[in-house]
Amino acid sequence: MKKISLIHILSLIIIPFTQLSSTGKVYLVVGSDTAIWDGLSISQYDNRYFKGHLYADPSGNAYTVMDTSFRLRLKDSYGTPMKMTWWMMAGNVFHLSRNCNIPIRNNITLYLMKKYHMDAINAYDDQLTLHYHNYYWSDTNGDNIFHYN
Repeated sequence: MKKISLIHILSLIIIPFTQLSSTGKVYLVVGSDTAIWDGLSISQYDNRYFKGHLYADPSGNAYTVMDTSFRLRLKDSYGTPMKMTWWMMAGNVFHLSRNCNIPIRNNITLYLMKKYHMDAINAYDDQLTLHYHNYYWSDTNGDNIFHYN
């Protein structure tokens, strides 16, 4: 009985306040959890080559999202073009790649994003960060088949 009474009391308090409040604004954090899938295999230990065209190709997705005409179509309540949060994948799965043109192979996606899009990231006030997967080459179930886990 006390539970029902408390719910009724809370509804009597909350409902009038929500009805009196003005229309609010909704803020979205638009983010991209970004990696390189071309060349990524959790079942191959080493000698992979990750192609950077996702970031480097002017007709690709990264350039499309960084294009001013794309950003201007998506504005917030204040008329500000869309801002993005970029979560760049990093980790051991990239470490043993053949990509010798990358200073720190574990951070290949972060490096490519900075190389090709840092000016746009700064212009749009995007957030650039990384998320790290500490992949471990192991045979978790003992079947003698190894994967990055």
